[in-house]
Amino acid sequence: MKTNLISILPEHGHALHEAANFHFKECGKMLRGTTSLAIASALNLNHKTAIHWALAVELMHNASLVHDDICDEDSQRRHNPTIFATYGAPLAICFGDWLVAKSFEHAALASKECKGDTSNVITLLAKVMAKLSSGQAREFSGGPVLDWTGYDNVVNGKTVPLLAASVEGPLLLAEKYEY
Repeated sequence: MKTNLISILPEHGHALHEAANFHFKECGKMLRGTTSLAIASALNLNHKTAIHWALAVELMHNASLVHDDICDEDSQRRHNPTIFATYGAPLAICFGDWLVAKSFEHAALASKECKGDTSNVITLLAKVMAKLSSGQAREFSGGPVLDWTGYDNVVNGKTVPLLAASVEGPLLLAEKYEY
């Protein structure tokens, strides 16, 4: 998974090359992509399709982390300085947006690899992005999260959508609509 991710990062000379390599120096667990690959394997999905969808969810997840660090003005993530702290908000916003664009590109490539009309994965990813944005905004509009319900609302808006898409995407790509 990490090799595939590193291979799509901006090349030397690209305005986001340094920030992208800095961000992905420590990739984390890649839980969403790994989960997606496991589901795709169980469904016997084409390997290229599986890789593209796994990249789509991992890229979207990382975009959400970059944007979250900007919103929260966080200086560290995974025990390392954030893109925001290292390069500033303007470049961090551009990098997060680049990750979103690449996420949609890989969702489209996953769909293209399939035989049937699987363009619904693009809609799924768009809905995930909308939920992530709403979940992030909820953090700032409702005051501090002081109770379980508030915490649950934040998690359902920021964590659940991409975890669900890690499973739902391969099912849609395999045209298994009865889930």
